[in-house]
Amino acid sequence: YCKIVIKNLLLLVLLSSLTLSCSESSTKSEHTDSNKDTLENPSSDGTEEYRMITLPTPMQIPALLRNTRTNYSKSVMFPIIKEEKSYFTSSVLMGMYLMDLAYASVNNDHQTARIYFDECRRLGSDMGLGIKLNERLVERFDENIERPDSLGIIILEMYDMGHAYFIEQGKDGLGLLLVMGWYGEGMNLVFKKARGNDLLLFLHLIQQQRQYAENLVYGLNQFEIPEELEDEYAIIVKINDTFNSMSIPTIYQLRTGQRNVSEIDQDKLRELEALVEEFRNSISV
Repeated sequence: YCKIVIKNLLLLVLLSSLTLSCSESSTKSEHTDSNKDTLENPSSDGTEEYRMITLPTPMQIPALLRNTRTNYSKSVMFPIIKEEKSYFTSSVLMGMYLMDLAYASVNNDHQTARIYFDECRRLGSDMGLGIKLNERLVERFDENIERPDSLGIIILEMYDMGHAYFIEQGKDGLGLLLVMGWYGEGMNLVFKKARGNDLLLFLHLIQQQRQYAENLVYGLNQFEIPEELEDEYAIIVKINDTFNSMSIPTIYQLRTGQRNVSEIDQDKLRELEALVEEFRNSISV
C-alpha cells in the first residue's frame, strides 16, 4: 500500500504514492497547456495539521489474485480507449490502465501487458512525463517481460517517476486522480475475480478497499474536483457511503465463529458492484 501525509491542503508523499491538487477544471475533449497550469500546490497559512493515510498501489490486488491462483481473464480489464480524453480524465484512465497492466503482467500475459504498457506510456507523455518514461524504461520492460516480479517493480517505478516529476513542477495534483483510477479498476477485479472464487480473499480485499475508499475521499476532499470528474468523484463518495452503511465480518470473526457468512449484506455488495460498473462506464463516455 501507499502512505501519504496530508498537511492541511498539502499532500506529502511517503513511499510509493502520488498526490493531487486541482484548482480549476478543463473540458471533456481537449488537452491544453492551461489545464496543466492549474495543478499547483495550495498555499499554507502556517497552521498545518498532519494525518497519515494509506492508499493502494496498482500491484497489490493483482498479486494477491495470482498468489491465490485465481483464474486469469483479460475480458474483465478496462478496454483501451482510442479517442482522446481531457487532461484530468486521462489521469484517471492512466490509473485504470496501470491496474490492468499489473494484472496482465503478474499473470504472464505478455502481449496484453505490452499493449497496456504502451498506452500508459502514451498517456504519461501527454501528461508531461515523456522524458521520465523514456526508451530505457521500454528496454527494461522488454528485457523483463517474462519476469512478473521484475515487471511489478517497473510498474511501481512508473508512478514513482510521475510523483517526482509533479513535485519538481510544483503540481502535486494528478496523483490522486491516478489513485482514483486504479482504485475503481481494483474494485472491479475484486468483484469479478475474487468474489465467487475465494470468499476469504474477497473479504480480505473488500475490507481493505473499504478503508482505502475512506482515505481516498478524505484526500480528494482537500482539493477542488475538476468539473469534468465531478460525476466520478460522486460515485467514489457513494462507494464510501455504502461501505460505511455495512458491517462486514472479518476473516478472524468467521474463523472463530463470532460471525457467519449469512451476515454479509448481499444487497449492499450488489450496490457496490453496480457503482463500480457505473464508474467504469462514466470514464469510457
